[in-house]
Amino acid sequence: MLPSTSELVEASQPADPQAIFEVRELMLKTLANSLRVDFETLYEQLTNNGEYSVDHVSIGNRSLRNTCLFYLSYVDDEGMAERIYQQFDTANNMTDQIAAFTHLCGMAGEYHDKAISEFHDKWKGDSLVMDKWFFAQASSKRFDALDNVKSLMQHELFDIRNPNKVRSLINAFASANPVHFHAEDGSGYQFVAEQV
Repeated sequence: MLPSTSELVEASQPADPQAIFEVRELMLKTLANSLRVDFETLYEQLTNNGEYSVDHVSIGNRSLRNTCLFYLSYVDDEGMAERIYQQFDTANNMTDQIAAFTHLCGMAGEYHDKAISEFHDKWKGDSLVMDKWFFAQASSKRFDALDNVKSLMQHELFDIRNPNKVRSLINAFASANPVHFHAEDGSGYQFVAEQV
């Protein structure tokens, strides 16, 4: 994996978060498109339709498979969102479902909206899982991430007095979404300052 945008920002003096984000995205797209066949082949080889297992080999296979999915989410192919949604829809464990869900949160189109709605409806009774739902959306690279975070603050499951909810939404935006937190117009800083 490449270093994260946040890691690169911390290592750069002076830092330009927007430029770092754009260059990193270009690197990921280049790697994904150049190695697409390898990622697809490995992803399929690691697919396990059997029962969920927590042994070391199974955990490692899931991790590597989801790394392949991460890169495949950068491939220039309109059909990739459907493939990612298929993993989201058929996952028999939270690791695979949240990995696919996180990628779908960063995409545009019908699968983005469908995944957000279905994840919510399935897990709205589990507060800890819903923290993941908030986090994935707050850390999304979509252009409307900040507007979405503001909207999610009005959601019935969000409570500004609950530290876990604040961490999963507001802190996630500030710490896991460097491109929008460090927006050139200062909107990310202003939003977080207002919440503080």
